[in-house]
Amino acid sequence: MSPAQHIAFVTASTVGLPMVRRLLNAGHQVTAYSRTGQTVHAFIEAGADGAAAAAEAAAAADVVIGHQLDDAGVQRMYLGTAGLLTTARPGQVFVEHGMFDPRLARTCALHAEQQGASFIDVPLSAPPSRAEKRQLIGFAGGSPELTASVRPILMAYCRDVVALGDAGRGLELALVHELLVSVHAVAVAEAAALLSQLRLPPRESKQALMQSRAASTVLDELLLAGLTSTSAVTHGTIQSAAASRARITELVAHLGLRLQVYPAAQQHFTELVRAGAGRMDLSQLTRAYEVSHRMSTDNAPSRFQATATRNSRTSEDPAPLPAPKESFS
Repeated sequence: MSPAQHIAFVTASTVGLPMVRRLLNAGHQVTAYSRTGQTVHAFIEAGADGAAAAAEAAAAADVVIGHQLDDAGVQRMYLGTAGLLTTARPGQVFVEHGMFDPRLARTCALHAEQQGASFIDVPLSAPPSRAEKRQLIGFAGGSPELTASVRPILMAYCRDVVALGDAGRGLELALVHELLVSVHAVAVAEAAALLSQLRLPPRESKQALMQSRAASTVLDELLLAGLTSTSAVTHGTIQSAAASRARITELVAHLGLRLQVYPAAQQHFTELVRAGAGRMDLSQLTRAYEVSHRMSTDNAPSRFQATATRNSRTSEDPAPLPAPKESFS
């Protein structure tokens, strides 16, 4: 366990609440700031001290942990007129968990170095809500020494924190991670649609697949959820990683890579957002897929459809996934 330290937590929303709770449970003193008063109140109720400004929260802290929503939020929090890096103290360490441009992370690290402080980008492998059960992996854009200095603190809510090199490297790996998740999510959506049309039993199918070479965290999380209509958002929305996916496309073009699978997945997400499905949970890609890619019923039945028709089913078999009636417009 890390020795108790004074930690500032600065954010733009309530996403950091599970992490603050874990830091408090580990014995750290936490001073929290959010741009919304309601969020600050939630931090105080959890046991943290509240601050009226980010600079106030960071003033006496040894380590400042942030979770900003985008590039603009990072720019404002750290590099703006009253940005935290403009008043950083020698030896102070700034950890940012948000997803933003790796080039901006390098700029922040340079500004911190000029103040005798340190900045490290540590995007997370899953939504901060997973902090309660320590299901997060931190991708650390910082030297092994810098990562080692903050690792004991971050392990309060992370299962592991991996040092990847200089500033921005954590964010670059996070883009690779997002590429894999996006492709896997679309693949799981297609698999779920196929399971439904074949009238295979969902739970038994998942049980078998999760013990096979096809097993993955994305399959585990999304397959059954994708076969059940829900308006709850538990895995992030279809559009929530749009900025990261656009950044991946930009990075791939810059490197001159000619990818085949990811552009198709990206196009699928783009079409769904345009169709008004962007606010649906990621698990609902299966239903959105049926709306966006439904085959014409005028065509002759496919080989799979014909087989399913010939094989009679009992009333105990699960019904195929119905076509959604709701409009995305």
